[in-house]
Amino acid sequence: MAIESQPRIEVSPQVRERARIAREQLAHKPGLEDATDSLFFYPALRQAVHGLKSARIEAGLSLAQVAEKSGLPEEALARLEAATLHNPTWKLLGDYAHAVGMKLSLAVTV
Repeated sequence: MAIESQPRIEVSPQVRERARIAREQLAHKPGLEDATDSLFFYPALRQAVHGLKSARIEAGLSLAQVAEKSGLPEEALARLEAATLHNPTWKLLGDYAHAVGMKLSLAVTV
Protein backbone atom coordinates (compact mmCIF):
# COMPACT_ATOMS: atom_id res chain seq x y z
CA MET A 1 0.00 0.00 0.00
CA ALA A 2 1.51 3.28 -1.09
CA ILE A 3 1.43 6.24 1.27
CA GLU A 4 0.20 9.37 -0.41
CA SER A 5 2.15 12.48 0.40
CA GLN A 6 0.30 15.49 1.70
CA PRO A 7 0.22 18.48 -0.64
CA ARG A 8 2.58 21.25 0.41
CA ILE A 9 0.74 24.20 1.94
CA GLU A 10 1.95 27.63 1.00
CA VAL A 11 2.53 29.85 4.02
CA SER A 12 2.71 33.59 3.60
CA PRO A 13 5.68 35.56 4.91
CA GLN A 14 3.35 37.30 7.39
CA VAL A 15 2.25 33.98 8.87
CA ARG A 16 5.86 32.79 9.06
CA GLU A 17 6.82 36.00 10.90
CA ARG A 18 3.94 35.66 13.37
CA ALA A 19 4.98 32.06 14.05
CA ARG A 20 8.61 33.13 14.61
CA ILE A 21 7.51 35.82 17.10
CA ALA A 22 5.26 33.36 18.93
CA ARG A 23 8.12 30.84 19.22
CA GLU A 24 10.37 33.58 20.67
CA GLN A 25 7.71 34.63 23.18
CA LEU A 26 7.13 31.05 24.29
CA ALA A 27 10.80 30.10 24.48
CA HIS A 28 10.78 30.73 28.23
CA LYS A 29 8.50 28.23 29.91
CA PRO A 30 7.03 29.94 32.97
CA GLY A 31 7.77 28.49 36.37
CA LEU A 32 5.76 28.62 39.56
CA GLU A 33 7.15 32.08 40.32
CA ASP A 34 5.56 33.31 37.06
CA ALA A 35 2.12 31.94 37.89
CA THR A 36 -0.78 34.35 38.00
CA ASP A 37 -2.92 34.94 41.05
CA SER A 38 -5.77 33.00 39.43
CA LEU A 39 -3.73 29.82 39.87
CA PHE A 40 -3.64 30.42 43.60
CA PHE A 41 -7.35 31.21 43.74
CA TYR A 42 -8.33 27.73 42.58
CA PRO A 43 -7.49 25.87 45.85
CA ALA A 44 -9.51 28.45 47.81
CA LEU A 45 -12.43 27.94 45.42
CA ARG A 46 -12.24 24.16 45.84
CA GLN A 47 -12.16 24.55 49.63
CA ALA A 48 -15.25 26.78 49.52
CA VAL A 49 -17.10 24.28 47.31
CA HIS A 50 -16.12 21.47 49.67
CA GLY A 51 -17.58 23.51 52.55
CA LEU A 52 -20.82 24.03 50.61
CA LYS A 53 -21.07 20.34 49.80
CA SER A 54 -20.44 19.44 53.45
CA ALA A 55 -23.18 21.87 54.52
CA ARG A 56 -25.54 20.30 51.96
CA ILE A 57 -24.85 16.81 53.28
CA GLU A 58 -25.17 17.94 56.94
CA ALA A 59 -28.53 19.52 56.09
CA GLY A 60 -29.63 16.22 54.56
CA LEU A 61 -30.26 17.83 51.18
CA SER A 62 -29.86 16.11 47.83
CA LEU A 63 -28.52 17.96 44.81
CA ALA A 64 -32.05 17.90 43.40
CA GLN A 65 -33.36 19.64 46.51
CA VAL A 66 -30.62 22.29 46.38
CA ALA A 67 -31.38 22.81 42.69
CA GLU A 68 -35.06 23.31 43.51
CA LYS A 69 -34.35 25.70 46.41
CA SER A 70 -31.78 27.72 44.50
CA GLY A 71 -33.27 27.68 41.02
CA LEU A 72 -29.96 26.40 39.68
CA PRO A 73 -29.64 23.48 37.26
CA GLU A 74 -28.85 20.25 39.08
CA GLU A 75 -26.24 19.46 36.42
CA ALA A 76 -24.34 22.68 37.20
CA LEU A 77 -24.34 21.83 40.92
CA ALA A 78 -23.09 18.31 40.21
CA ARG A 79 -20.31 19.67 38.00
CA LEU A 80 -19.38 22.21 40.67
CA GLU A 81 -19.10 19.53 43.35
CA ALA A 82 -17.17 17.21 41.01
CA ALA A 83 -14.68 19.99 40.18
CA THR A 84 -15.51 19.92 36.48
CA LEU A 85 -17.09 23.39 36.56
CA HIS A 86 -13.85 25.37 36.72
CA ASN A 87 -15.14 28.94 36.60
CA PRO A 88 -18.42 29.21 38.49
CA THR A 89 -20.09 32.58 38.80
CA TRP A 90 -20.45 34.34 42.14
CA LYS A 91 -24.21 34.15 41.64
CA LEU A 92 -24.10 30.37 41.34
CA LEU A 93 -21.93 30.06 44.45
CA GLY A 94 -24.09 32.54 46.38
CA ASP A 95 -27.34 30.84 45.39
CA TYR A 96 -25.92 27.44 46.37
CA ALA A 97 -24.76 28.84 49.72
CA HIS A 98 -28.16 30.41 50.42
CA ALA A 99 -29.94 27.13 49.55
CA VAL A 100 -27.88 25.25 52.17
CA GLY A 101 -28.24 27.96 54.82
CA MET A 102 -24.83 29.58 54.45
CA LYS A 103 -23.47 32.94 53.31
CA LEU A 104 -20.70 33.42 50.83
CA SER A 105 -18.00 36.00 51.56
CA LEU A 106 -14.87 37.19 49.80
CA ALA A 107 -11.72 38.08 51.71
CA VAL A 108 -8.70 39.93 50.38
CA THR A 109 -5.37 39.13 52.01
CA VAL A 110 -1.84 40.31 51.43
